[in-house]
Amino acid sequence: MNLTILKPEKGPGGKLVEIHGAGLAQAEQVWFGQELAQITRRMDDGLISVRAPEQDEKGQVDVRIVDAQGNASNGLQYHYM
Repeated sequence: MNLTILKPEKGPGGKLVEIHGAGLAQAEQVWFGQELAQITRRMDDGLISVRAPEQDEKGQVDVRIVDAQGNASNGLQYHYM
């Protein structure tokens, strides 16, 4: 699994975020920092949509995908506003 871009890269909690990359069909969990995100749609192996978890603090968190075997992707930054 390889993440390449988040659209958008910043916003509030609750916002829909597209994750682009490769191998995303294997995604079992999506993490925004320590918070689990809800996967809302799987478009194909290169694109999934998630809802950014609510977060009280503003700032950047790592976004990572974890597969069924517990393997994690590279991380991208999402900026809570």
